[in-house]
Amino acid sequence: MKLVRFLLLGVAVLAGLLAVLVAIAFTSSFQTWAARRALATQAEAQITVQRVSAGLRRVQVEQVQLEQPGLVLTLPAAEVEIGLLDAALHDQVNVTRLVAKGWTLDLTKPVVPGAEAPLPPTGADAATTAATAVATAFRGVFDQIKLPVDLALDGVELDGEVIFPGAPGQPPGRAKVNLRGGQLLPNREGNFIFMAQVALSGPDAPVTSLNVRGNLVAAMDTPRTLTRVSMKVDAEAIGPSLPQGVQLTIDAAAARVAGGESYTLNVQSVGKRLIDLQANYPENSARLGGIWKLDLRDTDVAPFALGQRLPSFEAVGAGMFETDTQFTEIHAAGRLKSSADGLAIFVPELASVGALALFGEFDLTQRGDTTRVDKLILNVNRPDPVLSVQSLQPFEFNPSTGELKIAAPAADLLAISLQGLPTRWLAPFVKDYALTGGLVRGDFTASANNGGLAVRSKTPLQVTGLAVAQGGKPLVTNLDVALTLTADYSPQGWQAEFNELNVTTAGTPLLTLSAKAGQLAGADQVIKATGRWTLALPVLLQQPIAKDAAVLSRGTLRGEFTGSFGRAQEVQAAVRLDDLAVPTGEPLPLISADARAAIAADGKISFTLPLVFENKAKTRRSDLAVAGALVLDTAGVAIDAQLTSREAFIEDVQVLAVLAGGPAGAPTPTKPGVDEKPFWHGMSGQVALTLQKLHYNDQFEVSGVKGTVRIAAGQLKFDGVQAALGEGSAKVDGGLAFDGSLKTPYALTANLSVSDFDPAPFFRALSPRDPATVEGKFNVTSKLTGRAANLAGLADTTQGDFQLTSKGGVFRGLPVNVAGKVETTGKIAAGVAAVGSFLGSVTGKEKAADIANKAQAVAEITKTLGAIPYDQLSVVLSRDQTLTTVLKDFTLIAPELRLTGSGQAKPAANATLLDSALAMEFKLRTRGHTADLFKYLGLLEAQPDELGYAACNLPLRISGTLGRPDTSEINAALASLALEKSGAGDLLNRWLGGGK
Repeated sequence: MKLVRFLLLGVAVLAGLLAVLVAIAFTSSFQTWAARRALATQAEAQITVQRVSAGLRRVQVEQVQLEQPGLVLTLPAAEVEIGLLDAALHDQVNVTRLVAKGWTLDLTKPVVPGAEAPLPPTGADAATTAATAVATAFRGVFDQIKLPVDLALDGVELDGEVIFPGAPGQPPGRAKVNLRGGQLLPNREGNFIFMAQVALSGPDAPVTSLNVRGNLVAAMDTPRTLTRVSMKVDAEAIGPSLPQGVQLTIDAAAARVAGGESYTLNVQSVGKRLIDLQANYPENSARLGGIWKLDLRDTDVAPFALGQRLPSFEAVGAGMFETDTQFTEIHAAGRLKSSADGLAIFVPELASVGALALFGEFDLTQRGDTTRVDKLILNVNRPDPVLSVQSLQPFEFNPSTGELKIAAPAADLLAISLQGLPTRWLAPFVKDYALTGGLVRGDFTASANNGGLAVRSKTPLQVTGLAVAQGGKPLVTNLDVALTLTADYSPQGWQAEFNELNVTTAGTPLLTLSAKAGQLAGADQVIKATGRWTLALPVLLQQPIAKDAAVLSRGTLRGEFTGSFGRAQEVQAAVRLDDLAVPTGEPLPLISADARAAIAADGKISFTLPLVFENKAKTRRSDLAVAGALVLDTAGVAIDAQLTSREAFIEDVQVLAVLAGGPAGAPTPTKPGVDEKPFWHGMSGQVALTLQKLHYNDQFEVSGVKGTVRIAAGQLKFDGVQAALGEGSAKVDGGLAFDGSLKTPYALTANLSVSDFDPAPFFRALSPRDPATVEGKFNVTSKLTGRAANLAGLADTTQGDFQLTSKGGVFRGLPVNVAGKVETTGKIAAGVAAVGSFLGSVTGKEKAADIANKAQAVAEITKTLGAIPYDQLSVVLSRDQTLTTVLKDFTLIAPELRLTGSGQAKPAANATLLDSALAMEFKLRTRGHTADLFKYLGLLEAQPDELGYAACNLPLRISGTLGRPDTSEINAALASLALEKSGAGDLLNRWLGGGK
């Protein structure tokens, strides 16, 4: 008895627990928790629900929201009357009532980044997918929609709103949707009626409302299978441009018939058939096929496009199609005639295409990856012929393997003719540039080649009057281009060759190019290319792209290149510029280079650029080389390079400046405007200098140039730049900074120091025919500062102080020249003295001797001032904020002379530094023999200073310009002393004129 009681007690407890569990299971809170837990596992969408309540005959849900890329569904409430036990235990889904009202489907939400469709499977996944596709091959529509449960749908009530994107610039559209129907039961037809009222807004909307009414009929023969599905939709569009409205009817049906299944689709508008599609699937057949007809215009469907713009188009055609049930072999044939305009609505890059007409006739079969072409005719017109493509014999081609099968290998496959392709149609392929010009013409043939395809030019590809612009600025204009092309594609790889590319302008050759490129088949194979070119530089310099470049009267750029392009890339080019000359006829050196660049897989670029300069007679050779590495990233270019030279002549190397923007020696014009970015923008790193010997005009030499130029943090710094100047040396430290917030963003700060520098070779290099202005060894110190709006104006705005000191040398800064007049005076005096009896009657022997002595004194002073050997020379120069060069202090000490002076060189508007107006004045004090000469001529003050120097009152003023000093005042004063004060001028007049 106790055991029985214990068992009964246990059963009672289990029954009680079961009852509690059942009670809990039927509580709303538990059902809501379970639903949320299940929905949380859905990765495809985010679904939230506020409340779930499920009984044996009814299920209710409240506040459901579903979000996934591109849509949001909000459902306030839904109720389903269904037998849950039958559904769970007997697979019988008997829905007596389904009600969902007030829901909203928003299709205007943007797609969440990263929520794009998954990539197609590869490898083992692809094989699994393919096997599944074979297993689920098409076996008819109704076989595909067999239900897994017994279904009965008695009544459905759905009311809601759909929000969809409007036309560009227009607000979203809204559609009120409702669906009523039911009676979907075995051996009966379910009938569902749906309606939609679409409202479109916007001031330019041609259609404001769209009314849709449809009827969906489905017939079931068993609880799990259907025998017929049909749908008829009537739509009417009304708007300002359609006050009477326009109708569109769609009929679609699929039905089981004797021997298989049939499918139809018919779209009509006002009794006109726009689309007619009929297909049949015979029972137990491996083929599905049908026919199609098309007679469609944009005006037929535009009112029903929900406000979206459509291009203007027309399409008329008919044909057939058939396929196997696994869709591995698809055969289509037919004819289509169409026209279109405004394709930029879909693809903006096609804006340049404009209106075009197309006619096509085809008979194609796709078997796996292989395409068989039995017939292909394609003609494109605008309305003039643009392009035609025609197959000349049947062939099969597999693009994945490159295999080509053809019945007659010796015959051509395709004929391709560009009869008049507008240049502007190429715009989608060169997005950053605008192309204009004539029509592109050319004929090609395609034929079999080693199991692949070969394309050959039958006539050259030509275009005339080609012009290219970027950002509205023209680059090149009026170019005529002719190209002969060959291309081969086979399972082993591909190769393309420009046999001849000729570019001319106004009949003058500009460019000739021959190039070849190819790649072997297989993974990680590199593309290899080679070619050569010839470019006429004077013709190129007439193009807009080179308007700021050099002016050349002749010159040719020739070159050859080879390259390898893959994960790592390498390019080598041999370049030669020869027969260069400027319009003045002056020849320029020949330039040659053998450049190399390699791009590693990580993007690092290693390069070498050695340049060689040779004069026309090949008696002089200069070299200059740049080598290093570049790294490109989002911040710009990081450079680590070396600039080296064994020996270079400045006259030869400066041809680079000529090629960059003007004749040799021409001043760099000051360009207007403020630079927004420094010329080194986007660059960082350093360039090390190692230049062994630099020559200028065979007179001046700089050697041992070394140092580093660094670019960092918006600054260009000169670090330890130094050089040897003969027996002396020079050093520069400082840098160039840039601040884009200022009106003069460039700021220069530099310290210059020079020791034991003899400027004589420098002056001789500047003017080989004239003696050096100064000879001697100088020490120079200077601090330079400057601000400018752009780089071109920096040289003209630099200011600073220069201090020059020298102990011993020769100064030729007072270039007086009265030797001719003095010599004439001396000869006259000597002649007069020789005929003493005659002179005695005129002026006497003492007067004649005085004339000769004063002329000799003037000549000796002229010689003394022309080249003054000094013991000390000190000069202080300054360039102030007005850019005036001021001689603050000039002091020269010689055994018999002391020369001091001051003055300025004032810049002229829109002129170079050498054009600055010169105004200099010197004071001379003298002693000894030189003082006697000046005293003899009456040019010396009576009282000397404590060192014995007496002041000279000879005017020592220099005018003119820095480039052409004018010492005419000094010359005139000395000449006057020789000709007037001596009396020689009066004597000469009396002698030659007969006297009075």
